[in-house]
Amino acid sequence: MNLSYKQLFFPVIGSVLLLNACSSVIGSKNNTPQTSRTDQTPTRHLTPGVIGTEGQTAQAEDIATLLLNTHNQWRQQAGVPALVWSEGLAQHAQNWAEQLKTKYCILRAQPDNPYAENLFSGIAIKPQQVVNYWGRQHSNYDAKTGQCLHGRGCAHYSQMIAPNTQEMGCGIASCDNLSVWVCHYNPPK
Repeated sequence: MNLSYKQLFFPVIGSVLLLNACSSVIGSKNNTPQTSRTDQTPTRHLTPGVIGTEGQTAQAEDIATLLLNTHNQWRQQAGVPALVWSEGLAQHAQNWAEQLKTKYCILRAQPDNPYAENLFSGIAIKPQQVVNYWGRQHSNYDAKTGQCLHGRGCAHYSQMIAPNTQEMGCGIASCDNLSVWVCHYNPPK
């Protein structure tokens, strides 16, 4: 029996495919992100049409705004300052997302990346679902110590709420129906 790479690597869980998520604080070419705005409305133009269900797609500006606002909801709950959108980080993240696309959207951390990074891939995923997937790790996080509970993963969440992080930017690429999401944070936790 011959199986395609999708059949081998991407099992469906219900109607949504939650493949993988990873977080890292590693490497990039451009060490100077450009923060273009200080309000909650990012100007980043993510590639429209890569996300949606049953043919519905979100507008690029809406995607960026939803990503930023959902991050900031988690940050508010944690009692840390809101992030701003960075065009430079968004472009950097988009470049890495495009590189992952050439590798069938299989997630791996970007080598030599000076920014913190959260990764996610899935089918028919909304921006809030991506960020909330990372945020659900809060139950594995000890706010008193600022560490993950012993033996539990919380790297995505701890990066999202890192008090010293001031800006973020994300990129999205699509491999057929699968979307890969890359968010970069500066400064890293």
